[in-house]
Amino acid sequence: TSIDSNEVKAGQELLYKITYKNTTGKVQKVVIKDRIPEHTTYVKDSADNKGIYKDGEITWTKEKVADGETVEVTFKVKVDDNVNGERILNKAKVADGSNTFDTNETTNPTSTKPLKDVFDSKDTNTSIDGNEVKAGQELLYKITYKNTTGKVQKVVIKDRIPEHTTYVKDSADNKGIYKDGEITWTKENVADGETVEVTFKVKVDENVSGEKILNKANVVDGNNNFNTNETTNPTATRPVKDVFNSQDDKTSIDGKGVRGKDELLYKITYKNTTGKEQKVVIKDMIPEHTRYVEGSADNGGIYKDGEITWTKEKVADGETVEVTFKVKVNANVNGEKILNKAKVADGSNTFDTNETTNLTPLRPKPAIPKTGYGANTALYTVLLGLSTGALGAMKIRYRRKKKK
Repeated sequence: TSIDSNEVKAGQELLYKITYKNTTGKVQKVVIKDRIPEHTTYVKDSADNKGIYKDGEITWTKEKVADGETVEVTFKVKVDDNVNGERILNKAKVADGSNTFDTNETTNPTSTKPLKDVFDSKDTNTSIDGNEVKAGQELLYKITYKNTTGKVQKVVIKDRIPEHTTYVKDSADNKGIYKDGEITWTKENVADGETVEVTFKVKVDENVSGEKILNKANVVDGNNNFNTNETTNPTATRPVKDVFNSQDDKTSIDGKGVRGKDELLYKITYKNTTGKEQKVVIKDMIPEHTRYVEGSADNGGIYKDGEITWTKEKVADGETVEVTFKVKVNANVNGEKILNKAKVADGSNTFDTNETTNLTPLRPKPAIPKTGYGANTALYTVLLGLSTGALGAMKIRYRRKKKK
């Protein structure tokens, strides 16, 4: 079954056939040459009838072809994986002594692969594929399909919302239907040569930290089922803050109690996941209810006016920076919370780290003696009782004495 003029797919194996009949009236030497078509690869040893492949061309030589005799030769090629709307064209040359012919040319169109791209929703003209994106940023995805199949097609496009993002409600254009994390567009009659473009928006999750946001769509256009190219957007890794007892920098005490005069060690860890070299500046304000331990900031940290600054001029993509410093808890703390977080700027981003928390104990309140009338009522009552009893005793003694 001939497929001349029919669409072919990436990876498909094609067989070409050249047929010659000698009608010259005499015996002929016949030479057939066929150059492998563009966008294909020759299938090794597929040329029959002793065809010789060299430098992209196959040659068959038949020394004595009788008048009326037919010669038929074949070979195979594989369509390249990266074809994208190109036409695969092929014709052969035949020389039979008296004549030199070009055969008819076969034609096979290939589908145009649909394209996927990603933009900041505020600038839909500049692709940000491969660029870093931030928490809370709104992205617009675009899928473009062109029908190069040679006939009208029903086209169905599906795109699953990428991980680490949230779909922006009602953002799918062209009647895209969102359900269960996936958008579907259905176009019933897309003419040959017509282009279909659809878009939707997502918002990057607030808690992203170093994840890659990946997205590709699926397009079905009748005979073809394509996955588009995949877009990639890295996200920055949020820097991390932690606190330790200065005598043990392995066991975190974040959230635990500390006492006056305790020495604390703070650690800030930053990893560059922006995809490029960055200048990184880390700043940390000494927490309230503590005082800085002189000279404790490592890695060139500079202490001034209650704040430490570290500057790293060239931090390679994937490199981790860790800095530390120490403080001493004030002796007179009394139930206060010791809170600390740092700021990190890496060129592309400015972050606040997580906040560490340490509670301090409440001091016991001293006993306060009670004063005033109410406090001494019992004492008055006792004294009154004693005095009344004493008077009664004196009266009895007096009466007894009088009788005598």
